[in-house]
Amino acid sequence: MAINEERVWIRILAADYTCRTKLWSRFDPQTGRSVTLDPKKNIVVPEDRYGLHAIDVLDPDMIIGRECVYYFHDMIVEMINNRLPETLERLAKKLESVYQASGG
Repeated sequence: MAINEERVWIRILAADYTCRTKLWSRFDPQTGRSVTLDPKKNIVVPEDRYGLHAIDVLDPDMIIGRECVYYFHDMIVEMINNRLPETLERLAKKLESVYQASGG
């Protein structure tokens, strides 16, 4: 059985429409997850880089004003350009500990 995947990015201007058409769900406080109301769909968060895949560019489809969605980009680039491997290692360990503490 083939699995169809669709990556959904929530834009501020289209958030209501996107949530109603793609992510219609309810929050389950016991599991801490969003449970879809459509049995044919499943809501998952990308697991790349401990679930922080989208932290660099929060809306990759945005063309005009894209710099406003690069919240952590400058910090990441600064650490890489200055070759601060110790700092990057500490950041990676901190992200891993946050990921583990959140049940990942």
